[in-house]
Parts: sequence; structure tokens; C-alpha cells
Amino acid sequence: MKKITTLTLGCLFALTASQAQTFSDDFESYTSGIALGPQSPDWRTWSGLGGGTDDVNVVTTGNHTTAGTKSIYFSSTSATGGPSDCVLPFGAAPLTTGQFTYTMWMKIPTSKTAYFNFQGNATMGNLYTLDCFMDATGAISVQNSGTVVGTGTRPVNTWFELQIDANLNTNTWTLKIDGVLQSTWSNTANQVYAIDIYPADAAAQYWVDDVSYNVVPYTLPALNAAGNLVGVSNGLVGQTRNPAITVRNLGTGVINSYDLSITQNGGAPCNFCYCYSCYSCCW
Repeated sequence: MKKITTLTLGCLFALTASQAQTFSDDFESYTSGIALGPQSPDWRTWSGLGGGTDDVNVVTTGNHTTAGTKSIYFSSTSATGGPSDCVLPFGAAPLTTGQFTYTMWMKIPTSKTAYFNFQGNATMGNLYTLDCFMDATGAISVQNSGTVVGTGTRPVNTWFELQIDANLNTNTWTLKIDGVLQSTWSNTANQVYAIDIYPADAAAQYWVDDVSYNVVPYTLPALNAAGNLVGVSNGLVGQTRNPAITVRNLGTGVINSYDLSITQNGGAPCNFCYCYSCYSCCW
């Protein structure tokens, strides 16, 4: 049998640094007071019409480094947010494997909010990979379809670095603020295409600077499997629930059988085996 070792979640995967894709933008090359989209080959808007009402201007009212003078600024006076709605694609197609890292610096004034989301494919609004809400108190809530999967805190009225890392092979996502780990989670939609930065309510006001992302592609080995998602359905306290487990073939070879071991809260391992050729499984 092919074996995946203990899924707590330490799963077998392989990444290589070949053909890594890196992007960064400090907005210093753009003209201030003018919309971002028409000046950049990379940024666009939700509607796709750079320079329209949903574009954002490059400003000199805030930047996070002494070496620079420019950033982009988001605010809204509408209860439903907008109108600015800026999108940065991470490539020509959604990323579904490999290591993905997104970083940006932000400044959110006292009593103000901020928001962004990750889109899962090129059709805006079709798939939300995650929503990140930053409220007026400094609390951060990362959500999937309205369900909170990660939380954190951020500085108020000062620049801070926000970083999201995603190992798309093992579906392991993390949020860091100023290099400090805030949360780790698995995403229901384990793919990413673009970031959408949108001032989501009337209290929204924030600056964004030094945006970057890095993609380390995944190279398929001959044999490699990974536990991709472990989920437990909702229930009442004290009830027993069977876990739902997704095992993903990340290699080029066919996997006919595997053993799986799951440990919960440091307890005794629960062992599982599956044989594809005989369509049977056992605990």
C-alpha cells in the first residue's frame, strides 16, 4: 500500500523554486492624482474599465517608507461601500498548486475599517476564496462564505505588514501581521486568482502600499499524495461526528491504495486504509 503519514496536518508534498513568479509594486513610478488602472499593466478594476468610477487614484498623502512618497488610498461614504474596487490578478489562470504568498502594507486610521477579498477565478464574483474584514477596533476576521476561519489583530493608525501564505497542495493557509502568525486554516475554495480591494462600508478608510506576491510552482513527482482537507460537520456539543477527508494525488503516477492516520487533540491515532482496485476501505 502507498502510505500517507500522520495527518495532523503534516502531509507529504514537494515544492521546487524553479520558475518562481514574483511581483511587487510600490506605486512610485505612477503619477499622483491620476487613476491607477490606466498607468499600470497589472492592476484593473472589478468592471475591468481602468480609469472608471471604480478605479482608485495614486496619492502622496501616505506611504509607509521614508524612501517613497506614493501609495493608493481607499475610502467610502456609502453603507454598501465603493465605488473604488481595484483588482490585481496573480496570473493568467487560477493557482491551484504550489506555494503562494501575498504581502501588502496598510494603514487604517482610528475608528476606520478596511476590507479585501481573494477571487478564485477570472470571472469576478463567481468564486470568493476568502473575505478579510478589519473592523474599527483593530480586529481581523477571515471568512469563507460567511464562516469565520481565521482571526487576528492589527495596529491602529500606523503602517503594518499583512501577509497571507497558502500551500495550495496541502490546503494550509496562514495570516501574519508584522511577521507574527495570527491564524492557520484550510479553505473550502483552495485556489486563488486575484485580490480585490474594496472599501466595504461608510467607515472604510485606508492606505495600501508595497504590494507583492510570490508563486513557487509545484513540480509533479512520480508518487506523491497529500491530505488536502479534513472537515467535521456541525453538530451539538457531546455528539459524535465522522470526519470528511479529502486525499489529493499530487504525483504523476496512479495511487491504488493508501493508509491514513489521523490524530485528534493529541489522542490515539485513528487509522484508515483504502484500496482503489477492490473498492474497499477499513478503519
